Amino acid sequence: MKRGIVIVMRVLVGGFFLTSGALKLRLHPAEIDAYIRSYDVLPFGYTYPVALVLPWVEIIPGALLVAGILPFFASSIIMAMLGLFILLLIWTILRGIPIEDCGCLPGLLQETPWTALLRDVILLSMNIPVWLYYGKGFQRGGRS
Repeated sequence: MKRGIVIVMRVLVGGFFLTSGALKLRLHPAEIDAYIRSYDVLPFGYTYPVALVLPWVEIIPGALLVAGILPFFASSIIMAMLGLFILLLIWTILRGIPIEDCGCLPGLLQETPWTALLRDVILLSMNIPVWLYYGKGFQRGGRS
């Protein structure tokens, strides 16, 4: 794949995660906790610690990916998050949990699990070439 296309995809995927994390930082952790609890997958007491770290887990790899710093590492973290988010959304849809807003872009966009699932699949399909491109460079000593 051409380097320019990979750079555009890298910036778009990283920019999404950077934005998502930054929007969550504007909220009180209890508000993020409420979004996480609505999925009903974590035991009581585990959602608040996740709410405290989730914005940073999105911001740091997002910023690294946008800046092109450690792109294979950042893309790997984002790939793992997208895989987890996709599985979580599918599980939520299959269980019929009525979620009106996934909490992915709080205050900017209200998304249902279906729209968030579609968006995450698109982001994953954009991240895979980024991961492959920089993974090849990683094996040979790095690509910028």
